[in-house]
Amino acid sequence: MTGGIKSTPINSMESVTGLESLEDRRKKKIVCQYTKFQHPANHPMCKLITNNPRKRLKRTNFTASAQQIHKSLELPDLRPDTPLQSSIDWPPWNQQSQKEIVKDIDGVTSKKSMIKRELHCLTQNMLDKKYPSNYWIRAFTDGSASEAVRDGGGGVYIEWPDNSSSKISIPTGKYSTNYKAEAEALQEAAKVLVNSKATHHAKVVLLTDARSVLDALVSTKCPEVNSLAQAITTLSLTASKLVLQWIPGHVDIFGNGVADQLAKEGGIMEQIQHNPSYNEAKTLINYALDCQSRQEHPQHNSKDAIHKLSRAEQVTIFRLRTGHNRLKHHLFSRFKIGDGPNCPCGANRQDAQHVLQDCPLLDDARLKYWPEPREMNQKLYGSALQLGITAEFIYASDLTI
Repeated sequence: MTGGIKSTPINSMESVTGLESLEDRRKKKIVCQYTKFQHPANHPMCKLITNNPRKRLKRTNFTASAQQIHKSLELPDLRPDTPLQSSIDWPPWNQQSQKEIVKDIDGVTSKKSMIKRELHCLTQNMLDKKYPSNYWIRAFTDGSASEAVRDGGGGVYIEWPDNSSSKISIPTGKYSTNYKAEAEALQEAAKVLVNSKATHHAKVVLLTDARSVLDALVSTKCPEVNSLAQAITTLSLTASKLVLQWIPGHVDIFGNGVADQLAKEGGIMEQIQHNPSYNEAKTLINYALDCQSRQEHPQHNSKDAIHKLSRAEQVTIFRLRTGHNRLKHHLFSRFKIGDGPNCPCGANRQDAQHVLQDCPLLDDARLKYWPEPREMNQKLYGSALQLGITAEFIYASDLTI
């Protein structure tokens, strides 16, 4: 995949590709499965792993491996408060509740492909036409968590038809994902609205930028939103009409901006300590191992321009970066191939630094490709254009890399 020669360290190849190592994948599987076994308290596997199974002499058992990895990652206690949940079978009288879930806006194709001003205009126009504030109760919700996994907060901003407003901030847990914070913000909004007399027989719209939560509410296979679904159903039986509407976040919609700030305030409130659900536990495990991987591969950059090059150019740049290539210094010092590590110009070693920056035999070629002086870092880690020039220089120099 990388074009690295036999001596190239695996660590270097993992860094440049960004691929997860087999060892990291094994760790994730072990800890996730160990956590899953703990959820059904009366399951034989749960009893087996909690009764300190006898250790094997030659091979570490599953429980010991999981506990060792858990300790090395400094994870919180992932034992569940409740067993794994299943989806709710709604009673017939609740299935016909008057609620609508809208996950798009006319004219909005892709948030990434549209400018912020355009998104703002289309969203504001939709709000004014479909949900005018003098006829609808508009509740903007938002949720966020620090590093997407801890100290979560939810924010609710409600605009009432009489031009008054309500602001609510809530903490969503010491170990909370963005997803959970968004869901709990929606749930809090539903509870507040149900307890308000103004909601009775009124039109209500819940506005959120969490499309994933709306997808979960539409699905029948997402038990983690059971509590939210129950709150939404209760609200739909109170209001004359209920709509859950997706809106893009961070496009200068006033209500969404207020809810975002309220969510941040919720994140710095005193957090309730609770054991995470199984899905939350998986997120925490994956995050901890990803952090560990980033520490082991600090050189990896997901925006590295090497991925924009042709296959041949990628191989050339990769070999120059690692120093594991077919220049004379590496071939002789590592494999004892050739008559020595010296460059034909007489220098003590022919390596990437010497070839790209110093070799007098290549002065004319360097001047042709780099009229202005360039640092080594720019030649090997710069833009796609700069990397392409480096590769062209190597080809023009008739060097075998």
